[in-house]
Amino acid sequence: MAIIYSYPPISDLSGSDTILVNDVSKDNSTKTTSIDDIKSYVNSFASDSKITQVTLTPVQLGDLDGGGEIELVPAQGANKVISLVDVTVFLDYTIEVYNFNLSLEIKSGSLTQNVEIPTSILNSATDIYSRLDTDTGGGTTDLLPNTSLKLVASPSLTVNTGESPLTISLLYRVIDFS
Repeated sequence: MAIIYSYPPISDLSGSDTILVNDVSKDNSTKTTSIDDIKSYVNSFASDSKITQVTLTPVQLGDLDGGGEIELVPAQGANKVISLVDVTVFLDYTIEVYNFNLSLEIKSGSLTQNVEIPTSILNSATDIYSRLDTDTGGGTTDLLPNTSLKLVASPSLTVNTGESPLTISLLYRVIDFS
């Protein structure tokens, strides 16, 4: 057998390519496995966490004047709930400041997920990156099955200026209670 470093590197790795492993359950015998097998093995330990990033245009944000909602994460199906872990936002300030009079909420159905995007972020006159607090402070957050996550504006919300896109990055878990 040649010395490992003497083998040429592979240029196009595919899932069916094989690698050598030592099977510790069989006296460290040398065996092969595929990249796909390793991927499946690692994914079996992967969490149910997901990340999505949604960029809202100035038109979409302006349409929230007088109330409204924008779906951020679609419903995941029967007996599945979305549990929000982390929210980070980026307001990419351009030329005109927004004049939101109220914060925006992230909700699942009618239930607030304890996350608000405050006017101090929405109305910023500079680029702003902010991690929003998702901690309930020791409280609880009710979750509804088969319900989407939405950005919701109160009917009394007003906004009639602003030209900056807002990007919302969501880290969440999809928990299946089937």
